[in-house]
Amino acid sequence: MKTAIVSFHCDPDGGDYYAACAQQLTADCRRLRLTHCIQARPLGRDWISAVRAKPTFLLEMYYSLRAPFLWVDVDNRILSEPAEIDGLKCDWASVQKDSELGIWDAVHYVGASARTEALLQEWKIRCDAETVVGSHSLLARLLQTAAIPGLHFQYLPQSYIHGPVITIGLAGTPSKAAYFDQRRHREGAAGAALR
Repeated sequence: MKTAIVSFHCDPDGGDYYAACAQQLTADCRRLRLTHCIQARPLGRDWISAVRAKPTFLLEMYYSLRAPFLWVDVDNRILSEPAEIDGLKCDWASVQKDSELGIWDAVHYVGASARTEALLQEWKIRCDAETVVGSHSLLARLLQTAAIPGLHFQYLPQSYIHGPVITIGLAGTPSKAAYFDQRRHREGAAGAALR
């Protein structure tokens, strides 16, 4: 069985940016004959709360599908079949990123193991309790600290971010811009306090 492509979308800022992206991602999946589940879900009141809802949705998909799947941010494009995912034998996989976090957050392979379930549950707990950082930071910390004993992690190819398989989208919605403005302000204030 082919690994399903999974995503959700909501437009907490109004407009239809993410809804339009969902239509394009759905069209990509249909063109490539990929099994997919791309749903409209009102899971956030702004961009960052929608981001923090990612593990909630992924956990729902884990219980619903009971099979491995590939999370793809709804504003990504799938240009060719991500064939490598059908043979993976790991609990979780992400694309390596040269940054402190170490992984890209736009694409994740989600396995169908008890360890995967434990990771999703812990990630959801942390996202539900968070008020400052997004899901990406929380997931990266879980993976870096080996919070789930025995979790088998693997890297996906760079082509799952930079093409020719998948390319990432970079939304510029108002609440996303506001979040990063606030973050820069917090980081600037923290840096000034250290001087």
